[in-house]
Amino acid sequence: MRVRHGFSVRRLWRLWLLGALAVLLAMVPAALLTAPQASADEPATAITSAGTALTEGDELLGAAEARARFGVDGSGVRVAVLSDGIRGLDVARSSEDAPGLAAACGFIGSSLTVVCNDDTVPLAGQYGTAEEGTALIEIVHDLAPGAQISFGAVAHSDQHIAMVNHFAARVDIIVDNLSFLFRADQQSSVSRNTSAALRRADWPLRLYVTASGNWAASHWSGEWRAGADGRSLGLSTPGALHQFTADGRGPLSGMANGFEVSDGELVQVALFWDDPRGGALNDYDLHVQSASAGSVWSSRQRQGTSENWDSAHELVSFRYEGPDTELYIVIQNHRDEAEPARFDLFA
Repeated sequence: MRVRHGFSVRRLWRLWLLGALAVLLAMVPAALLTAPQASADEPATAITSAGTALTEGDELLGAAEARARFGVDGSGVRVAVLSDGIRGLDVARSSEDAPGLAAACGFIGSSLTVVCNDDTVPLAGQYGTAEEGTALIEIVHDLAPGAQISFGAVAHSDQHIAMVNHFAARVDIIVDNLSFLFRADQQSSVSRNTSAALRRADWPLRLYVTASGNWAASHWSGEWRAGADGRSLGLSTPGALHQFTADGRGPLSGMANGFEVSDGELVQVALFWDDPRGGALNDYDLHVQSASAGSVWSSRQRQGTSENWDSAHELVSFRYEGPDTELYIVIQNHRDEAEPARFDLFA
């Protein structure tokens, strides 16, 4: 799901940068790293094939130079990759762009029990049906060809917690490219669990690297610009709408940001603005509607009131049912009581 007025970046860039940070640190001898309440053995030197295709990050981030300088390649380091699936891994392995996995883990049905197979290319479904996990595994293998790699398929936060706890007791590094929409207090169960796993001295996990800021194609940022009253689009509450385009071009005369949606898709839209954290005084509302305004999903928390909602944050979340179409995101100044603000919109 991509917002119309966003910023686009190549997925390749974000993937190799994510994998590179974790594995480059993994390849540095332990004497150069500080790990709380634990020590690690220096990785043993080994030479293995990195496959027929090489990630751009190997050169741009100096990974090859690091391997040569320190005489290491990740051997002795255990890395777990968490993502949405490993479709195509069999092809990557046949070209030696991916290694045999130490473990391929997932879930069966609604159970939160982690189920693993050793050194196998798992069937689709149990270990995810998408392919970003395959891409991350290839990147880790390119940068640290001697590292032992495992994979865990994760679809939601409860699975993430279970999978992190499973691997935190078994590996040195976990890498993921998974994101979860923010809670208002920025203290989700996912982040709290990951922090706790890192603090456990009896578990070997010493580094966790996750995607951060990779919302470019799903992010819009801008300053408040007043448009027409929301009632002109069928909203029940008065208040000006944000004008996304100065010339009025675009969805709903420029007062909306559009995105495409398919039947059964989970839609999650989050709006933040620059009031002080824990002290929001300006009240903005967030709406998602169809072109006909026949269907409207809204978030109308009352910031700056006696109801004591103090977060500059609105979230709309629903599962769309219907024909494939375009929906529209609308930001409204509640009863025109809010001062101008700067927004960050994620969808």
